[in-house]
Amino acid sequence: MNLEKKRFWSVAAALLVAFSVIGLLIFLLGPVASWATPADAARAASINASRQILLATLAGIFAVVGLGFTGQTFFLSRRGQLTDRFTKATGQLASNQITERLGEFTRWST
Repeated sequence: MNLEKKRFWSVAAALLVAFSVIGLLIFLLGPVASWATPADAARAASINASRQILLATLAGIFAVVGLGFTGQTFFLSRRGQLTDRFTKATGQLASNQITERLGEFTRWST
């Protein structure tokens, strides 16, 4: 799969997720908030309280998901650094120059 197709599918997936989240918010803040509150004189205040609880819950869920992605990115970058260091060390050990094998700076050597 070439880069253009991957980019297309990643953008399509991002748009699908965004529209799904917007639809979920509209559904939760509209019908679900109305169904979850009692039908009495203080209905407007109850609906607003229900909406606040639902929004706080969704914000917490998004924060946990964001924390998970941040942790995954941290561990992947750390793994990449270890791989890069190992590759450089192997290249130094395979070098024919003694200064490079020992890890000394060649620009300061005479």
